[in-house]
Amino acid sequence: MCRGRAKRTLSHNYLDACPRHILSHSPIYLKSLLEKIRFTHDIHCFAPLREIVYSGLSRIESAYRKEMTDTIALRLNEIGLRIRAAAERAGRNAADVQLVAVSKTHPISDISEAVGAGQHEFGENRLEEVAEKIEQARQLGIHDAIRWHLIGTIQSRKSGDAVALWKSAHCALIHSVDTAKLAKRLSRDAEAAGVVLSLLLEVNVSGEESKHGFSAQELRDSLAELIALPGVRIEGLMTMAPLEAAAEATRPVFRGLRLLRDELQAAHSQANLRHLSMGMTNDFEVAIEEGATLVRVGSAIFGTRTAP
Repeated sequence: MCRGRAKRTLSHNYLDACPRHILSHSPIYLKSLLEKIRFTHDIHCFAPLREIVYSGLSRIESAYRKEMTDTIALRLNEIGLRIRAAAERAGRNAADVQLVAVSKTHPISDISEAVGAGQHEFGENRLEEVAEKIEQARQLGIHDAIRWHLIGTIQSRKSGDAVALWKSAHCALIHSVDTAKLAKRLSRDAEAAGVVLSLLLEVNVSGEESKHGFSAQELRDSLAELIALPGVRIEGLMTMAPLEAAAEATRPVFRGLRLLRDELQAAHSQANLRHLSMGMTNDFEVAIEEGATLVRVGSAIFGTRTAP
C-alpha cells in the first residue's frame, strides 16, 4: 500500500510540472521524464494511475515533437534544401550560393544556436547592434566562427564606425553602398586605417522611391571611378525587390540586376563583380534561379523580428 502511494505521488509530481514548464526543458530532460513515467506504467499500477500516465505521456510526447521540429538548426537545414533545389532548377552549383542569416534584432543566443548548426555568415543592419553582438560573441567564445555582413544603410558620417567594426571583427562584406559619396568616405577611412573593405553597390532596380541605391545609369556613369578607389574592393551588386504576394513577381528585378552586372563586367574587365546579393525570405529561390550568389534570409530562420 505504501509503495502504491509512493508511485502515485511520483507520477503526480512529474505530471503536475508538465503543463507549466515542459517547453523550457531540453530534449534530454524530456526523454528522462518519459522514461520515469514509462517505468511507473511498466510495473502495472492500478487503473487510475495508469490513466494519469497515459495522459502525461501524450502531453510530453506532443511537446517533445514540437521542440524537435521547431529549432533553428532544422530551419537552417530546410533553407539549405530549398537553396539546393533552386540551384538545380537553374543548372547551377548550390555551393556557389551563400546563405546570410539575417540576425538583426535577434539575441546572441539565437546566433550561437545557428553557429552550432554550422551557419557562419550573419547579416546585421545597425552598426551599434553589431558592435554589441561582436563583444557578446567574444564572451561566448564564438567570435572566430562568425563572419558579419553589414546589410543596412550606412550614413556617410558613420563611415569611420563601419571601418572600425571591420577592423575589430571578421567582416565579410558591406552590402549597402548606395551612393558614390559613401563609397568615397569608406575609401578615405579604410585607407587611413590600413584596411581594404569589400563592398557591394546597392542598385534600385525597381525604381521605387522608398528604396535606396544607384540607378542603373548612375552606376554606368560612376563605376570606373568607384572601382579605382583605394582601400575598397567593389565585389558586386545588391538589390531589394518589392515585397510581393507572389515570389515570381520579383523575377524581373533580379534578372535586371544580373543583366546590369553582366553589362558592367563586360565594360570594365579590370573589375571582379562576382557577387549578386539579392533575395530574402519571401523570394530567395527566384533570386537563386536568376543568379544570386548571396541570399539574405531572416524570419524563415529566426522567426518574426522583435523590434523594427
